[in-house]
Amino acid sequence: MQRLLIAFYLVSLSVSVAYGQRLYYDTGLLRFDPALQYENYAREGIKPYTAGAFSSYNRPQFDELGNYLIDGRQLFHLEERRGQDRAAGSRLEKMTYAYQSFTGRLVIGYDSYQDWASRLIVGDRIRTKFTSLTLDMVAMNGIRWDWDMNKTLATFITSRVDWPNYSDRDNDLRDRGLNKDQRWATYLIGGHIERRFGALRIGGNYVNQHRVNSLISWGENNLKGVHPTGLAADNSRVMQGGSPFLVVVKFSDGTDLDGNGARVFDVGIEGDLQHIKPVITRHDTNDPPPLGNPNRDGAFLPGKSVPPFVQFLRGEFPQMQPSEQGFFEADGTEYLLYWFEIPHEQRRQIETLQFKALVANDYQISVADVFRPAPVSQNSTGLTEERVTFFRPVAAASGNVQDLSNLKWVAFEYGRPTGRSLASLRVDFISKDFQLRSEFARSFHFLQYPGAGGLKKWQTEKSNAYFVNLKKKFRDISLGAEYFNMDPGYSTILSIREQSYGTYGDHRNAPFSINPSFGGRYNYYLDLSTVDDNDDKDRRPDFHFLQGNDHPTPFSGEFGDDNGIFPGQDLDQDGRSDINQNGNEIPDYQEAFFLYDVDPPEFDYGEDLNNNNFMDHREDDRDPDYPYDVDQKGYHLFADINPHPKAKITLGHYDTRQIWGGGKSRSNYGELHYRQSLYPYAVLDIANKLKQVKDDIRDDYARFNTSQTYTGVIDIEDELWMRDSIVNVAYIDATFLKIKNLNLNNRLKYTANFQRSTSFQEEDLIEEWAWVLRGNYSLRWGSMQVKPQFKYMAFVRDDREKRLPPISERFFYPMLLVGFDLTPNTNLQLGAQGFPFLQSTFRDKINDRGDFDSEDYLIQLTNNTDYNGHQLSLNLGYQKEIKMPRDTTRTYDDINRSLLFIRLIMGLEPFKG
Repeated sequence: MQRLLIAFYLVSLSVSVAYGQRLYYDTGLLRFDPALQYENYAREGIKPYTAGAFSSYNRPQFDELGNYLIDGRQLFHLEERRGQDRAAGSRLEKMTYAYQSFTGRLVIGYDSYQDWASRLIVGDRIRTKFTSLTLDMVAMNGIRWDWDMNKTLATFITSRVDWPNYSDRDNDLRDRGLNKDQRWATYLIGGHIERRFGALRIGGNYVNQHRVNSLISWGENNLKGVHPTGLAADNSRVMQGGSPFLVVVKFSDGTDLDGNGARVFDVGIEGDLQHIKPVITRHDTNDPPPLGNPNRDGAFLPGKSVPPFVQFLRGEFPQMQPSEQGFFEADGTEYLLYWFEIPHEQRRQIETLQFKALVANDYQISVADVFRPAPVSQNSTGLTEERVTFFRPVAAASGNVQDLSNLKWVAFEYGRPTGRSLASLRVDFISKDFQLRSEFARSFHFLQYPGAGGLKKWQTEKSNAYFVNLKKKFRDISLGAEYFNMDPGYSTILSIREQSYGTYGDHRNAPFSINPSFGGRYNYYLDLSTVDDNDDKDRRPDFHFLQGNDHPTPFSGEFGDDNGIFPGQDLDQDGRSDINQNGNEIPDYQEAFFLYDVDPPEFDYGEDLNNNNFMDHREDDRDPDYPYDVDQKGYHLFADINPHPKAKITLGHYDTRQIWGGGKSRSNYGELHYRQSLYPYAVLDIANKLKQVKDDIRDDYARFNTSQTYTGVIDIEDELWMRDSIVNVAYIDATFLKIKNLNLNNRLKYTANFQRSTSFQEEDLIEEWAWVLRGNYSLRWGSMQVKPQFKYMAFVRDDREKRLPPISERFFYPMLLVGFDLTPNTNLQLGAQGFPFLQSTFRDKINDRGDFDSEDYLIQLTNNTDYNGHQLSLNLGYQKEIKMPRDTTRTYDDINRSLLFIRLIMGLEPFKG
């Protein structure tokens, strides 16, 4: 047997050697490898590599008990370590290549058994909604776990929201010292559970955001949150960020246009510090900013303000004296500041800081503080270390009182936020002819005094929000009603401040760098909301604390919306703004060729329930997408009547009141909508809305600037043109169809605002005319297509009493589009908007200095094909833009520029032919 085995081995060895020699001989003993010869992919296509994407990354992976799991690479790792050692902290790791590129930042685990199923999702952009009052995030970064147990559904979520880390590079930057405070983090946790009983659904929601401190034990941390602390030399707890040495109380007018504001009789601190007397100064929001921006607040976001602390410490403000009646007054844009200096020896020992104020009329009270983040001596007079927090509202008058009838002592506390919880109960009943939607939610805002004495005592501010919607459908009539209440303090935002947040942008290697610096714009604050501002309902929120389009980094546009509500909604739900389809910074109605199909908001018809003279579906309110506005309560009754299949009549009444602001909005309205097809001649769409309005609630908004000389987003102030008005809006949209290949569309909109006399306005009539006429004709000769087209627009605004600046504008755009099919996949296109002999024109009939002529030319080659089952589009071309002001003195506004471009676009869905 042994000889047989030896013989078999020798035979095998000889065969192997012979075969190997033959292979080696076939190469001719040359180093040249014939596989490296020239290849042409024109017909056969490219040959992709077949090696696994993780071939060089595979490693055996084990669990914490030492059990072997799989060969692979860790994608995601989150850990929280507690204790007084260097290892304590919050760490989140995401493998750059595998997690981002290979998995697309989304990993899903799934399991099911009989009538239940479970899915665990880890990702950077997880669409998650409980309700619009608790949690509605289009791009939650974290972990989501869904359960379906027949008629019971449940979802659990968690996220480290303040340092989400979009790559392992972010952790590297923190470990190198750019963020030394990873021992502190802010977490989001939440859950939703609902039970279905046929058409009835009952659901409960809980959402919490809280700050954690890894230097203390798990038991000392709390869902109410804790302030970041460290250890002093004597092992005592020390605030990171410092305790306040000045607490500033602000009194302002709740309604700044009525000529009667806050009356402040007395303000003081309760308890052991009641002996501290404030310094009182008066200010005005209309005062010009000081030279040099000493308070470092010049670039703060709208609505964010701080006390002018540097000027105060320099002694630039004189102390105010009360009036003869014994009170201080703040009317209109004026406001009062009460500066309380906290004794140096007591700043860390204070447990709570409570105030009381004897106030009356229409007052609003806010609190901020000035602190020194680094230890300084008691007598330090330098102004380089001081930091300041934003003003935070704490109390206000109910309604707009003007007769001192609400004179009383108002108690409030000072603290910095540490956490927020939201809880709600939702009840829905949806059937064929009846709908009920309702929710009651409560917000719990937790705050602590930022000192060692206050670290185990929390202040809790509670606010409610609720609504009930009913709709019943009969044969040709639908009746509906809604009632709502949104307390002024209700919010889903946790606003926290930490100096380490400056590493988001202040370091040149920071992944989320912005301009101006994070401190200069955000004052080291993060506003972490569980309900997004995402009015267009696309994949990006309109605002994100990592506003990607503010900086040229690899993450630009990944967070904040770069095309969203500015300038309008996405009614067709295609992921692009309806009037910014190419997603750039220019609205389509101001962009060559795109403007043919898109009109400015003034030319379109839509609902305007908040009466600010701007359509609701084109409006951005910059607020989270709650179902109703905060600080408002009211009701709405309506009826939809269908007297004819092509006609609908809507009648309604709504009454809304501000709880703190004191404003009111009441309206009775009726609307007729009629659509008639006169095939084959035309299609008519006719609408008319008449409403009686009394509205003094200011609803400001943001929109694209319509100026022809400046493009960008601007804030528009609600001018309250409907304080007391009868408003009629008539609209007709007619499309002519009779001639083959000819399309003619005519739109006319007329608005009449009959203003009645009030204490704020005199009687007047404001009229607006908006007219659009457009047409095109299509011709085809073989592989050639020709489409001449034009668009004419006119807009006129005037008022009978000549109190408003008049507007009278005309726009004319002649166009010619020519296309050649070179192959079934390749097309050559030429376009002209304006010609030397027939230019595009803008004419201002009021001020002809703004008149201009323009020409736009475009030539492009387009190839559409498929690659690896996906559609591929190649565009290359040249574009020329010429713009010439009619006023020869405005040569600086001349535009003569060109663009050469190459674009390669791959369809993300598989090509289906």
